[in-house]
Amino acid sequence: PTAGGEISSSQEICSESTPKTLVSKSLPTGYKGTLEYQWQASTTSGTEGFSDIASANAETYSPGKQTATTWYKRLARVSCMADWTGAVESSVVKVTVITVSQPVVSAGSNIYTYDGTLKTVEINVAQGEIVEWIDFDTFEIIPSLSGTNAGTYSATAQIKNITYGCYSSNIAVVNLVINKADVTVTPNASQSKIYGDDDPTITYTYTPELVTNNTLNIHKKIFHNY
Repeated sequence: PTAGGEISSSQEICSESTPKTLVSKSLPTGYKGTLEYQWQASTTSGTEGFSDIASANAETYSPGKQTATTWYKRLARVSCMADWTGAVESSVVKVTVITVSQPVVSAGSNIYTYDGTLKTVEINVAQGEIVEWIDFDTFEIIPSLSGTNAGTYSATAQIKNITYGCYSSNIAVVNLVINKADVTVTPNASQSKIYGDDDPTITYTYTPELVTNNTLNIHKKIFHNY
């Protein structure tokens, strides 16, 4: 042949997805005899790094699942040729694999002490990505992993590309831990009364100051010396 024709078409897919079959937009021209084909692929670029794909000798080619961006082209020769020297090449098509960030949570970064404020887990994502949270108990989608009261909150996190709908290959189990706040209570040990009088009100001080809407439950015990 004098011209290798064109194949169709360049595509954008999620990792581990299967591209559409690569087909002819136009066949090779300028030959006599019977055509033979050999498909080649490269993960380097559209101009170098190509090598033969085993058993890919038809007019069309169906790639399998892709994990890396790959370029494809088709060689053509007539069957009387002894080798592929001088074979014509088709146009090159590119199958772009969309990569998505993996959810990474630093160890110990989501452990807090209760202070009455909302705590929210943060995961860094690239532009055009979001974190999709699934509640660990209800299996429902939640807007974020967050909590205010003391306890452990759990969810799974997967990163999604909002343009292509691609997801990260990893799913992370994330815990948000809010520990109870320690309060130091110091009683006033110097109180007294006259025998027979009612017991005095026991007084005490505590640190740190209580968060709004929280109260102390103090267990009091009075010792009498007779």
